[in-house]
Amino acid sequence: MLRLDLISSLIIEVILCGVKTANSWC
Repeated sequence: MLRLDLISSLIIEVILCGVKTANSWC
């Protein structure tokens, strides 16, 4: 079973990194 907390935290990091660097991927 997938860990939603781990996935959500990863997604949040990617989104925040994208917002900071203005890039789709960090």
